[in-house]
Amino acid sequence: MKRSVLKQLIKEILLKEKKDYGLYVTPSTKNDSIKLAKWIDNSDYYAEYSSDGYWFFPEKKDTYDALEKELNNLLNKKGISVSFEGVF
Repeated sequence: MKRSVLKQLIKEILLKEKKDYGLYVTPSTKNDSIKLAKWIDNSDYYAEYSSDGYWFFPEKKDTYDALEKELNNLLNKKGISVSFEGVF
């Protein structure tokens, strides 16, 4: 399955769920913001950008801690510094 089709399916599923749950991921610097945007575009993750400078990753309430851990590991390996805030 093509990545764009997979991302669209994930988006549709997550948007059907209660959207108020998830993670705010805020890059530490402008450079981190650029790297994070590129990383998201090339990943299988779905996130929505806010003009306030953070990315919102919708996630079910009972699994967003695991998502935070997973994203933290992946982004650290790429040298992307971010902070996380759970939304529940």
